[in-house]
Amino acid sequence: MPGIFGIIMEKARSRQNLERDLRSMTDSMRHRPSYRQREYITDRLALGRIGPSFLNPEPQPIFNEDQSKCIVFDGELFDPEPAIRQLTKAGHSFSGQSDAEVVLHAFEEAEVEGISNLAGAYVGLIYNSIRNSCHLFTDRLGLRGCYYSVIGGDTFCFSSEFKAIVAISGFVGNVDVQAAAEFLNVGFPFFERTFFKEIKYLPYGSVLSFEEGRLKRYQYWDMPRIKMDPHSSFDDAVYEGSELLLQATQRQLRQSGRIGVMLSGVLLIDVV
Repeated sequence: MPGIFGIIMEKARSRQNLERDLRSMTDSMRHRPSYRQREYITDRLALGRIGPSFLNPEPQPIFNEDQSKCIVFDGELFDPEPAIRQLTKAGHSFSGQSDAEVVLHAFEEAEVEGISNLAGAYVGLIYNSIRNSCHLFTDRLGLRGCYYSVIGGDTFCFSSEFKAIVAISGFVGNVDVQAAAEFLNVGFPFFERTFFKEIKYLPYGSVLSFEEGRLKRYQYWDMPRIKMDPHSSFDDAVYEGSELLLQATQRQLRQSGRIGVMLSGVLLIDVV
């Protein structure tokens, strides 16, 4: 699976060691020789993205206008044009047509609230070089997942794949017996648990901040409660459902590229 990964240090570290760890993370996520990788390394920061060249092809990380913040990003936004118009009106400039740049400027404008208004399937991390802090986030439904861990109390690491964190030198994992029992019983661990106590899974619709060795998680979105209308008929429900399906489809259409539909079963074929 393509994705993002990286390491943020509270204290400066040898670039050679960071390069070695980032290379280990990259190798663990290289499922095909054709995957393209992007890397950025300083004495406190190592960021990367790997995946097919046609997905998020822009060089990453992407920086804001004053180079104080940058983002690594995997996925896509649904119908980003209204956000682009609003951000342009607010004074932000765009160097390309990257969804990652839209997310970065939205965060600059309104921080967590800016991300909460962006529908899509994505995962990303925004790094603030002035405060040496970062914000890891997922989309509303967690369609693109991400794992994270803190090593030694001052090293924050993250990855779209669990095994990339395990590949970092200095990582020592202790088996989470509860997570293992849940996996054997139902096929997956519950909530944030993983097979190692030291590695957590970031829940859907969440932003995780790391600054001065402290983690803080905020859930910006949750599944809304549906209020039933006792006066609504079956035909009304069918009409509303078809309108919502049409709206969701239109939001995800892009002007460029071929369009395909994944179908499973007679019901979905009938709907289409």
